[in-house]
Formats: sequence, structure tokens, C-alpha cells
Amino acid sequence: MQALESAPHLRVRQGSRRTKALVFLQSVADKWGVLFNKGVVARIDPKQTEAFLLSQPEVLDASVWLTSGQLQAHVTVSDEARIDRRSLQRACLDELGLHQTPAEILLIQARARAA
Repeated sequence: MQALESAPHLRVRQGSRRTKALVFLQSVADKWGVLFNKGVVARIDPKQTEAFLLSQPEVLDASVWLTSGQLQAHVTVSDEARIDRRSLQRACLDELGLHQTPAEILLIQARARAA
């Protein structure tokens, strides 16, 4: 995930417990070559990312939370699932954007229980 690895500098601004505001700071040069910081504010809602992950066909359960300004996720898939964490990150990035994509996804394979 090149987009995740080359993300601009992020700074967390205090918000509510569930939704935080991130400011993406990016150095931009104007037409005269003068650098300045351009800030874009993005709201992060872990529940939105969690709902998207749960909508994926091979996902059985998902839990998403915000830690130190980054989204983390635990995702449970069936034992026969042919999905990996990179493809889940790519799907989040394509559908929700960088600010709603978990930096880390722990993929948990669900095993069938014996009766």
C-alpha cells in the first residue's frame, strides 16, 4: 500500500472520543518555488470503517478503533476466505479514502467449532 506508506505528516486535533479530526499537512510549492504548508482537515469515524469492513462478503466480524491518531482493526474471516489484510486496506482506501483506512489490520481466521 504505497499510499499508506507515503502519507503526509499527520497531526491529531482533539475532538470527541469517537470522532477525531486529522490535519494532513503537506508542503506545496507555489509557482515561484516558495514552500508553504497546506492543511486539509478530515474527520475520522471508526464506526464508518467498521461498517464498510462488515459489508465485505468474506468478513464475519470487525472491530475498528482509533489509537494515537491511527485507525486499527481486528477483522474475523472464515477459514476458507481468500482475502488478505492488504486487499482489505486497498478496498478501504478506494472506497473511504486514506483518513478512513486502518493503518494496521489484524486478520483472524475463524475455525469451525466441533459440536
